[in-house]
Amino acid sequence: MIEQTVKIIRISAGKATGESLSKSGCARCEAGEGCGGGIFSKLFGNKTFHIELQNQLNANIGEHIVIGLSERALTLGSLLLYLIPLIGLVFGAVIGDQLDANQGEFWTLLLSLTGFALNLGVVHLIVKNGILVNLFKPVMLYRASSVNYCSK
Repeated sequence: MIEQTVKIIRISAGKATGESLSKSGCARCEAGEGCGGGIFSKLFGNKTFHIELQNQLNANIGEHIVIGLSERALTLGSLLLYLIPLIGLVFGAVIGDQLDANQGEFWTLLLSLTGFALNLGVVHLIVKNGILVNLFKPVMLYRASSVNYCSK
């Protein structure tokens, strides 16, 4: 389970809205000693995200709650967003290469981009129609006892 701490800022009709600051990397990155992810945080600033959750823990405003998303959801989301368009790109390139054996790379390029765009459209429809929406919903896990949450 991938976990994140949020601060509850609003409660209404069995739902709670949590607020979380985006993080640009690990503690070393934030201190400027890592790969450089902290540089982006300093350049673009930390952004605050809001997420609506089912209030399973009967949380109150101001409480810090740990929410979680399953690794399965992250893996499936990655496959959906990256692998499906990539498959369209590769299949389009292979088909274009077979059609365009003697004439250069025009059809290969055109069909690879078309395959990419079509599969990206399929992903967009899956996300837009909410087919997998329940899989990607985080849930409240437990109340956080000590939190490193800071709001600017």
